[in-house]
Amino acid sequence: MPERPEGLSQLDYIRRLANSLSLESRRAGRYRLRAIGIVGTDVYDKMLLLQALRAEFPDMLFFTTDLDARLLHYTNFHFTRNLIVGS
Repeated sequence: MPERPEGLSQLDYIRRLANSLSLESRRAGRYRLRAIGIVGTDVYDKMLLLQALRAEFPDMLFFTTDLDARLLHYTNFHFTRNLIVGS
């Protein structure tokens, strides 16, 4: 059953986005995803996206811009580990 798009957090949207990317990647065949870029200015949004996408794509290469100390905090390592940052 799909999640209801309710509330202010929009976490349901992020999970649907991750599921959609996963389905498209499987359908694409030889043009499957090689890396995913997370671009934006809000580090908390980046971390939410990384957390949801890392769960769906555990072996994917992720990259972003603008290094922030919150990305390096040990409590976030399970989804920020091996993140490539161009700063």
